[in-house]
Amino acid sequence: MIVLYILLGILGLFLTFVLWFFLTAVILSLFVKMDKDYESDSKIYRWFINVTGAIVTFFSGSKIVITGAEKLPDTKRIVLVSNHVSNFDPIIGWYAFRRYQPSFISKEANFHIPWFGRIIHRSLFMPIDRENPLNAIRPMRHAI
Repeated sequence: MIVLYILLGILGLFLTFVLWFFLTAVILSLFVKMDKDYESDSKIYRWFINVTGAIVTFFSGSKIVITGAEKLPDTKRIVLVSNHVSNFDPIIGWYAFRRYQPSFISKEANFHIPWFGRIIHRSLFMPIDRENPLNAIRPMRHAI
């Protein structure tokens, strides 16, 4: 019987954490203006996506191995543009390179995901129009 109480307690703590995390995301997203191009990063939004990356990396059982990081600048931010096999690859990527505070160029549909799209927008992620190559140049120029 005591084991059941312990398991229920652990489940309760987990569900409380999930609820807190979701509510935090929703509240943070309310303060983001999607029509504004932000020029500076926000520490709280960056913290939130780093925590999200840590959680996804932990629960997916991913082992991160980075080669060639010595070629990246220590004093500048980076923009990551990469192909990926799954939808979790970018999340693990921003966690793996968190010390560089990366910004991503991401498909436009990601910015229409409720609350999540607003948080990545405020973290200086940029949408790209993958259908029209001429429109795809704009976020790349902005990143430079």
